[in-house]
Amino acid sequence: MDLAAESYPSHLIDVWHARTGERFVLRPIVPMDHEPLNAMFLRLSRGSSYNRFHGAVRGLPAQTLHAMTRVDYRNHLALVAAIADADAPQDLIVAEARYVADPAHERAEFAIVVDDPWQRLGLAARALRSLAAAA
Repeated sequence: MDLAAESYPSHLIDVWHARTGERFVLRPIVPMDHEPLNAMFLRLSRGSSYNRFHGAVRGLPAQTLHAMTRVDYRNHLALVAAIADADAPQDLIVAEARYVADPAHERAEFAIVVDDPWQRLGLAARALRSLAAAA
């Protein structure tokens, strides 16, 4: 997917504060998220990894990450959540949510994962609402 060929859906960018005070940004994925996304997958506990991938996965092959970070924003949409704090690395992805629609756009598969220290802050619910609205 070429970002020049597709319009980046900036209207899906959402910034908010969790009840614990952390500020997050939820935004559509871009190809430069390749390494930060893999870093998040590597940090996942065995249980979180199993829930996301239906098996314990320790990092993904480069080809898979390439495909996961190059989406068309219509048939395949991925959103990532990052901490929007001046003290946090800008590329610290703490959650990922995506859907892939069938060709007829009658149904879609979706997946959501939240990095373990950031679970139970509403990230998954916020991401699911955004995915549903975009679909």
